[in-house]
Amino acid sequence: MKRIVFVLNILILASLMVPYAMADEIKIGPLSYRTYDLSKKTTAEERQSSGILRIAIQRQREQGVAAIKAKDYAKAAKLLSQLAEKHDDAEAQFYLGFLYHEGAGVQKDNKKTFDLMSRSAAQGYGAAHTRLAMLYIAGEGVEKNVQKGIDVLKDAAERGGHEAQYTLGLMYVNGQMVEQNYAKGLELLRQAAEQNNANAQFAYARLIQTARGTPQDLIEALKWYAKAAERGHLGARQNLGVVFQKAKTQPELYKESIALYRQGADQGDPESLYKLGAAYSQGLGLKADPATGCAYFVQAAEQNYPRAQHDLGVCYQSGNGKPQDYGKAMERYKQAGHQGYVKSIFNVAKMYEIGQGVPVDMDAAIEWYTKAAEMGERRAQYNLGAIYLEAKDRKQDLNAAVKWLTLAAKQGHQEALRILKFIEQKVQGKMKDN
Repeated sequence: MKRIVFVLNILILASLMVPYAMADEIKIGPLSYRTYDLSKKTTAEERQSSGILRIAIQRQREQGVAAIKAKDYAKAAKLLSQLAEKHDDAEAQFYLGFLYHEGAGVQKDNKKTFDLMSRSAAQGYGAAHTRLAMLYIAGEGVEKNVQKGIDVLKDAAERGGHEAQYTLGLMYVNGQMVEQNYAKGLELLRQAAEQNNANAQFAYARLIQTARGTPQDLIEALKWYAKAAERGHLGARQNLGVVFQKAKTQPELYKESIALYRQGADQGDPESLYKLGAAYSQGLGLKADPATGCAYFVQAAEQNYPRAQHDLGVCYQSGNGKPQDYGKAMERYKQAGHQGYVKSIFNVAKMYEIGQGVPVDMDAAIEWYTKAAEMGERRAQYNLGAIYLEAKDRKQDLNAAVKWLTLAAKQGHQEALRILKFIEQKVQGKMKDN
């Protein structure tokens, strides 16, 4: 078997996080917090109980990852080694294992790689499971055991690890080290694709585009290529153009899709009702008719279909397809929000913040923004950070502001990055003054 080469399949973002320099105490506004000397070993209990310690570890981890991106491997190894060994940081262990495997910044050591990947995987870091499985399969740093590697992948995939689902899915599709099974492979790739794994989205789209193991569905392929392209997958961007051009010259694809939606809608299927409503609202294969689109949303919303409830809220909020009514918009957003539909949760928070259809209620806004932010909605993370930082009608909470702005920045929110840079400059200025 050829030597397995590790490839980082995740997008590494350079970050402008707040630096936590080694100082006794930093004060900004009404708050103060202590920084940590990360050269000292910490316990799991200490890391769990101290938010500032966790932020300091996160900051150094991000510096280490940025050093890998900049190809300053020696610096990366130094930063990540401290976190991996003294703070048992799973993500640092994963990246450090990558460096030992490639001999980048450290002497190549497959046994060290295996140890680090094992420790990272034991803490539940998803990417480490896939790398650990590949080590078993290749016999690198451990006695070769193909079945053990496959078992590690299966276990990680069953627990929802998208990298394991992607890798195992390809193995089933290609019949590589397992018996070929297109059904299993496609299902695993779909599961990984739904978790926004761009490689899985591309592979799944490619299979349904080329009718490999499944009937051809160009519209579905377009959907998944578009999702992968949004996440920066270059191959998806290229294939998206090819399929889109083909679909444009085959209007029957749209007609067939609409016909299927109508059949489902006639049977009362809420998803079909919703998709038919979306087709009318956006003019997708049909002449745009927002009023008809909203009417279909009503039928689907009556069956508690959250996307329809949300889009019906949009109809009322915008006055497009329904008479403008902020109260009804809020009602629909809350219905979808209570079912966990994050876009609606964000909209409820925004309406409470600005007083649209309801009196301004910052406590309620924070409550709903927090729900959305915890689900990964970057706009909610940014808005929460801004609220805690501005502190117009409450005590400023810099720690909370930095926490949420950092999460938004990691997802590419440019304004969050700008504010974090501003805070960084304030911190540095305060340190100089002291």
